[in-house]
Amino acid sequence: MCPVHPQNAVALESLRQKYYFPALERAYQTCRDAHGLPAAADHITDAMRASQPAIEQLIQQRVADGAIQDASQARKSVAGNAFQTLALRVLIAMQESGMIPAEVIFALKPKRHPLITAFATIRIGDETLKPDLDLLAYTEASDVAAIYSLKTSLRERAGQTQRWKLLLDIATAPDCDSIKAKYKLNYNGKRKFVMGLITTNFYDEIMAPQQRGLLRFFDYVYLTKPGAHAPPVSNFSQVAADLSNLYAPAK
Repeated sequence: MCPVHPQNAVALESLRQKYYFPALERAYQTCRDAHGLPAAADHITDAMRASQPAIEQLIQQRVADGAIQDASQARKSVAGNAFQTLALRVLIAMQESGMIPAEVIFALKPKRHPLITAFATIRIGDETLKPDLDLLAYTEASDVAAIYSLKTSLRERAGQTQRWKLLLDIATAPDCDSIKAKYKLNYNGKRKFVMGLITTNFYDEIMAPQQRGLLRFFDYVYLTKPGAHAPPVSNFSQVAADLSNLYAPAK
């Protein structure tokens, strides 16, 4: 086992306090036993589907115990969080295995994280716009941060993330002064942000022409189901190499 950043160790313990997470972690471990790392990262979609019966049983038990009243609402809540938590578990496992530098810190649901507040906020006149993001990766020493949007469907808010990335590219471009002036764009970020999309592609949408156009706005696009994918799409297992390259020690 390799060192895990202390903040990631705390995050993992927090995940394990969620009533549904042990079922997800067991499904992930089955994938890891079958495929190893980093290949297990390419089977998160399978792990999520495999965990559904156990999670449904937990929800029904909580209803019977009076801990919750609305099973359908609980399902929606779990569905909205399961993918994010499982992706973070896999990233921490990669760090435990030495595939991701020990200095990398992950933050889930980081919209109020100081780095996002200070450096990822774009002003549009009197309004502000932050990225629609689910996961942040950074180090204390580097001026580069990676932000990821995790979606089970591209029908979700991937377009919102795309628009923020387009605005960021305009705001940081040296030759877009007329557009910046027209929309009163103001950005004073002192960190470079790269943006990734991670998706389960439950509905096999990613090959649709309108979606492939959207994907071009992201620096990284990862799919959590196995197969050969055409650029810009990569297997999620590629994230370990990409983060290692992003945070490689300066020579």
